[in-house]
This record gives sequence, structure tokens and C-alpha cells, in this order.
Amino acid sequence: MKDDLGRVDLTGYSVELIVEELDGDRVFTKPLTITNASEGLVSYTQDRDDFPEEGVYLAKIRFYNASQSIETRRFPIVVM
Repeated sequence: MKDDLGRVDLTGYSVELIVEELDGDRVFTKPLTITNASEGLVSYTQDRDDFPEEGVYLAKIRFYNASQSIETRRFPIVVM
């Protein structure tokens, strides 16, 4: 995971993907799989019904534990 934060050690964190339509309506929130915690690497496998239609969506990643919650800036996802 990279943003202005650089690499983030995700040891002890849970991570989720938050996807919204451009108008701000939430489409879904799903947990991400941490594939390498110390390097901040995560993965996501799209389910068939995740995106209701083609278009541009906005997403952000939230990582959290019992003491803090941090979100990345929004980034676009284009579904074709």
C-alpha cells in the first residue's frame, strides 16, 4: 500500500477496500488480504457482483487496529 505515507507495515492491522459511486453513495466495503504485512502489500479478488455497472468509481483503503484507523486518498477504479 502506498500513498503519501510511503510503505506501511501492516503487522497487527486489518485492511479494507471502500468503493463509492462518484456521487458518494457507498457501493461496497470488503476486507483485503494482507499478502506481505511488513512490505504493506495487500490483494483483492473481485466478486462478480461487486460493481453494479460499467463506469468510474472512487475507492480508498482503510487500515485499522484497536488504537487507530487510517485511510488513503481516494483513487479511481474504471470498470469496463
